[in-house]
Amino acid sequence: MEHQPILSEKLRSYDTADAKGRKTLVQSLCQKLKTQFVDVSNYDDIIVETKIQEWLNNHTRHVQEKATKKCMHVSGKPNAFKVWDALERDKVTEAARALMAEKGCNVSKVWRVARSAEWAKLSEEEQKVYEEKAESWRNGTLDDKMKMKLREQQMMQYLKKFAKTMWDTMGIRMAFMLAYPKEAGSLKVEMVEVNHAITNGTPFGAYPGWLRAYQPLAKVFSEWAKGEYGVTETMVTVKKTPANCMRAMDKIWLTANGFPLLPSVPKGTAEAPLKVMKVQVRDFMNHHYALAKGVRNCKSPWTKLNSIDDIK
Repeated sequence: MEHQPILSEKLRSYDTADAKGRKTLVQSLCQKLKTQFVDVSNYDDIIVETKIQEWLNNHTRHVQEKATKKCMHVSGKPNAFKVWDALERDKVTEAARALMAEKGCNVSKVWRVARSAEWAKLSEEEQKVYEEKAESWRNGTLDDKMKMKLREQQMMQYLKKFAKTMWDTMGIRMAFMLAYPKEAGSLKVEMVEVNHAITNGTPFGAYPGWLRAYQPLAKVFSEWAKGEYGVTETMVTVKKTPANCMRAMDKIWLTANGFPLLPSVPKGTAEAPLKVMKVQVRDFMNHHYALAKGVRNCKSPWTKLNSIDDIK
């Protein structure tokens, strides 16, 4: 089509722009096409803008898929690209932040572009190294330390999909508590928030009172994890911003825009007996999963996820 070269020039700008920037870009392209092409000028702006937006959305996804097609497999099993992404995540993050500063947009908008660009910089010999690591993973000969790092990366991808599903279908933002066995007799417990993976995601830490609601459940989870792994020591860390999604409640309150309200936690809740808090957690989880299963077209395979070894 004769219009495509003009639209193609703006694919990169469209991909890295925020919602407002995309709207402005589409409007600008609409006027440009209507000025240069008689057949386009006969249509209303809203029709032309809709068609332009559809074309840009479709081709943006196509470009992203094409950039990583050689190294991504439908099977979901670890491959060279995924192994590199997991082991060199710091480099990818640095590149994404640099691109974010250049474009003046959210890091989630440029993440895939930066990641594909960094991978493309590797020579064939360097990429082959990661292909060998991926082959070792598939054959079961990869060392335990690297295997755990790759599993953690897979877990984060799984949690991002889960969080997005919960937001898209129910308007609920999520955070997760994870436990990893470390050296003999010790355990690492993490609170992970993945709201940056959701469009317009806002950290729960921006809301006052999250700590009061988070502490009781963190204690319950730590005690449960120690029992599951048979350890006595627990190292608790927080990744990103601690969140207040898994609070001890048997109901979920949401504001009009889908954010959870943080009700005041009764004084002394953090010192409540462990068995009392376990009941609170159980009540919340029962309600949570019942709600998830009741949503139309919403499946909840996460209810079967017990450990990081379940991630394939």
